[in-house]
Amino acid sequence: MGDEPRGERVGRHRNPTDQHRRPVADAAFELANDTARIRQRPPLRRLPDEAPGKQQYVEFLKETYGYNIDRLNAAYGLSASSFTDLYSLDYRSLDTTRPSVRQDDLAFLKSLNDVLFADARKFAGRSVRFLQ
Repeated sequence: MGDEPRGERVGRHRNPTDQHRRPVADAAFELANDTARIRQRPPLRRLPDEAPGKQQYVEFLKETYGYNIDRLNAAYGLSASSFTDLYSLDYRSLDTTRPSVRQDDLAFLKSLNDVLFADARKFAGRSVRFLQ
């Protein structure tokens, strides 16, 4: 336990009644371990359809765009017929420099970060700060 990154310990000692938060916290921990890739392009869109991070990402987009696929398509330059299409969509052609895409990526990563820190505070019983 001494050589483990702090986030791993937090992940394993999470309250089992917080099942609804677990996928978000797990996705946040995965992302926090690879900050260089996050700065380039969040890997969420490349996750398998059933991955908790991908599930949370699509849910975030649904809520952000008011469950209106046309609004998302306009913002992202996509032609998805439903939010379900987003799970298997090939995002390689997505222009990640679009302001709406960048803004959403940052908002989603912030939400993951918030959950990760909340879980860390809960585990530690005090305020927790990680180096950035």
